[in-house]
Amino acid sequence: MFKNVASQQIAVFAYDTDAKLPKTGDAANITAKISKDGGATAATNDVNPTELSSTDAKGIYIFNTLQAESNANLIVLSAVSATENITLEPVIIYTQTVMVGTDGAVTSLTAITDQLDDVQSKTDDIPLHPASTENVAENKTVIDATNIIVGALNDLSSADILAATGITAGGTLTVAEAIKILLAIAAGQVQDKAGVSGTYQVLDAEDGTTVIAEITPSETTPQLTVNI
Repeated sequence: MFKNVASQQIAVFAYDTDAKLPKTGDAANITAKISKDGGATAATNDVNPTELSSTDAKGIYIFNTLQAESNANLIVLSAVSATENITLEPVIIYTQTVMVGTDGAVTSLTAITDQLDDVQSKTDDIPLHPASTENVAENKTVIDATNIIVGALNDLSSADILAATGITAGGTLTVAEAIKILLAIAAGQVQDKAGVSGTYQVLDAEDGTTVIAEITPSETTPQLTVNI
């Protein structure tokens, strides 16, 4: 039997000592008292038990218990019958807890349910798997926005690239800036573009003064000269 849990049952067995047989049909005459942890007895909330089966389970009667009636480590239920020569042995029960936490605290079924509800409330807003039907619209919105950004990057001109780096035609470049210009040349964005003619000097990354390369974009063929 679980400790401090509602809607549990205790079975008793009624025996007719004269007939030497289990007693059937005696539910209305049977009552019981209950003791918790060796304390004083009190009448059970279920005044009379329910007979389980007069044919298939002769002599067995069931008492329904309240949660408070199970709130003890030791429970003793003593049943009697008003019918003569009927014997019912006391039922002795040592309860067990539903769950014991790491700190030894007892967790009731109600507390467990509350904890599960709390977990559910915290996980309801987690996005579903991208392949799930419910999340397709949200994913499509993200993908469309990404495509717009990528498209805008694809439309950058050489002038846009130079403006982003703060470079003027014929100016001095760092190695990182030179790589950006080379990428623009490779993409065909520098040649045939106005305002980007001239020679760009690429400075040594270590000393910041030595010219290690020159980039000369033109309307015909972009040239890269490396000083060794």
